[in-house]
Amino acid sequence: ADTFKTFNGGAGSVINIYGDSATVEAGAFPDSANLTVNFDMYKSAVTGAELLDSLENTAVNYRMTTETYHDDLFEYTLYKDENGNVKTAEINGIYEGFTGDTIEFSSTTRDENQYPVTGFRSAALKQNSTVTRIIFNNEKAFTTGTYAFDGMSALTSVVLKGAGKVQFGKRAFNNCTALASVTGENGAVSGSASFDDGETFAGCSALGTVRIGQIDKIGINTFLNLNALKTFEANSINNIQPWGFNQCQALETIQVNGGVSVLNSYAFNQCNTLQSVQINGNVPTISGGAFEKCQSLETVQISGNVDTIAGYAFEYCNALKTI
Repeated sequence: ADTFKTFNGGAGSVINIYGDSATVEAGAFPDSANLTVNFDMYKSAVTGAELLDSLENTAVNYRMTTETYHDDLFEYTLYKDENGNVKTAEINGIYEGFTGDTIEFSSTTRDENQYPVTGFRSAALKQNSTVTRIIFNNEKAFTTGTYAFDGMSALTSVVLKGAGKVQFGKRAFNNCTALASVTGENGAVSGSASFDDGETFAGCSALGTVRIGQIDKIGINTFLNLNALKTFEANSINNIQPWGFNQCQALETIQVNGGVSVLNSYAFNQCNTLQSVQINGNVPTISGGAFEKCQSLETVQISGNVDTIAGYAFEYCNALKTI
C-alpha cells in the first residue's frame, strides 16, 4: 500500500491513485491547491480517508458502482459506494416523452431519498424547441458538457439560484438565439458560475443582461461579439481571461460589487459603447490592453487597491476622463 505524506505538485492537479489500498497522512493534500484526487479503490481501503472529508476545495473520488434510473424528467446514472448507498447522480439525457417548457437541475428522489445531481453531460437538449427556461438549483458543484444546450431556439432565460457552482462547458449555449438573460432568481445578482472553456454564449445574439453573484472564471471569448449585451453585473470575479468580453458592441456598464482578482490583457477589447466601469473592491493588476479601443469609456471607478496599471491598459480610450 502507498503512503501519501506531502503533495508538491502544481495547483489544480489531478492525482490518480491505483492499487488495493492506500494511506493518507494529515496535510498530504493541501486544500489550498484545489486538487482532484481519484482513488481506484473503495473508501474503506483508504486509511486516513476521514482526513479528506473536511476539505472544501479538494475533490476526492472513490471507486463507485453505477446504476441507471429515470424520473419524469431525466435519465440518470446513480453512483453508489461499496455499501450500495447512492452518493451522487449525473444526468444522461431527457426521459422519453418530456415536452415541458421549464427544466430545473437540482436533485432527484428515489425510494423517498433525495440525491444531489452533479452534472449534465448529455447533448440531449440540442436543438430543443420547447424549453424556454433553465433553472440551476444545485446545492453541490454542477458541470455541463460541451454544446450541452446547443441551438435551443425557444430558450429565453437561464436562472442561477442554487448554492453550488455551475461550471459551463465550451459553447454550452451555442446559437441559443432567443436567450435574453442569465441572472439569479427574479433578476437578482446571485448564483455561482464558471466559464472556464470560453465561447459559452457564442451566437447568443439576443443576450442583453447578465447578473451573476460569484464568478470563478470568464474564459476567452465567453461573451464574444454579443451585440445585444448592455448590462453586466457580478458580486465578485476571480479571473477575466483575455478577450472575455471581446467586441461587445452594445455593452454600456460593467459593475462588480466586489473585487476582480485577475484582469487579463484585452479583457474588454473593442467594447466601443462601454461608458463606465465600477469595481467595488481590489484589482491587483490591470493588464496591458485590458480596455483597448473602448472608445466611449469615460469613467473607471475602483474603490479598492490597484497595485499596477500596465502599459497600454487604456490605449485608444480617447473619451476617458476619470480613473
